Amino acid sequence: MSNADGRQALLRITPAGTLRIDETNETLNGYLAFLLEGVTSRQAASVARSLDLLGAALRTTWASQPGQNHPRRKR
Repeated sequence: MSNADGRQALLRITPAGTLRIDETNETLNGYLAFLLEGVTSRQAASVARSLDLLGAALRTTWASQPGQNHPRRKR
């Protein structure tokens, strides 16, 4: 893909958008803390490690092959 053919665009997040992202992350973190109230600290640490691994795998997949149609990826 190239910039010349119009299939690529550069987007910027506005300050309002950044605030919205921060608010959403805060809400999600609060909900996750609520969900984890019933588990031990060891179990919570295991969940956190699992989420970190999942996030890393997702970032790697999307970054390394952004234009590829993966069999299980819905667009």
